[in-house]
Amino acid sequence: MRNIIELNLTKTSTEIDTASYSHIDLSNASNIKLIQKYVIPIIAENDGWDTKDLTLTEFDKNPLQFQESLDSTLFSNVHIMLEDDKPVGLLEYLEETLDNPKSLERMSNLNKLISDKTEWEELLGLGIIDKVILTKHHPKLNECLSSRKLYSEIGVVVRPELQGKKSGVSDELYGVLKDGVCFGWTNNPIIVRQWKKIFNSTEYFPSLGERPNSLEHVVNLAILYADLLTYTDRTWRGLEFGALDSPYFVSRQGSHYMDVAKKLYSEGKLSDLDFKRIEYCIQKGAVQGAIFAHT
Repeated sequence: MRNIIELNLTKTSTEIDTASYSHIDLSNASNIKLIQKYVIPIIAENDGWDTKDLTLTEFDKNPLQFQESLDSTLFSNVHIMLEDDKPVGLLEYLEETLDNPKSLERMSNLNKLISDKTEWEELLGLGIIDKVILTKHHPKLNECLSSRKLYSEIGVVVRPELQGKKSGVSDELYGVLKDGVCFGWTNNPIIVRQWKKIFNSTEYFPSLGERPNSLEHVVNLAILYADLLTYTDRTWRGLEFGALDSPYFVSRQGSHYMDVAKKLYSEGKLSDLDFKRIEYCIQKGAVQGAIFAHT
């Protein structure tokens, strides 16, 4: 029997934004017990989550040596899936709304794009969006986004022994995200494939010449541009629109991801354009493409 619980952990700071991650309080005994019971069994020796060196024994000896890994794993809104009371998967995400933003700069940019059509001039000039399409959909952006949540910083991890076993754990965890828009950055073909399988409407960047004309596409462009404007020019303006270069992105798995992408593509599980997008990001190095899903 499976069920999902939310994990509430105290932090040393309540400030949460994309520039300053708060820290899990590892001096708190209650936190330690919850982490030992629900988190460590999932992420211990989990190379796919970049926690290969974390073990329960080492954690018990010195929890502070894993501060960084736990901060990134337990960033915000942590959910644990239990199967017969055994923790088998973890979901974390940042949840924002226009009237209750966590990422002040990004949401401020988004509000400007919603309220003032002249804020779209750069995208119009680059040919990212057509003036007729913008004129048609811009008046609907406020109503569309004010009633929905924006989910970002989304992370899903399952126990190592369940990876590649089609357990359905990650699919069920994604089901927690409802009535909103999911947004992230990736060059992992498995994530692209998974999002397109799970969600009704998924769009992956960079554009590579594709110009959908739906309201959902314009919503995605607004969120994407609002997010890109929080980065320096050199990280994105020299790339295809919807791609981002960052030192925080891991490029060492590029050849592995490319092999996986080729396999998925040959099996008909990746479209021709999505395969080219992944290839573009991997060939550029530490570059990822934006991905959106409407739940």
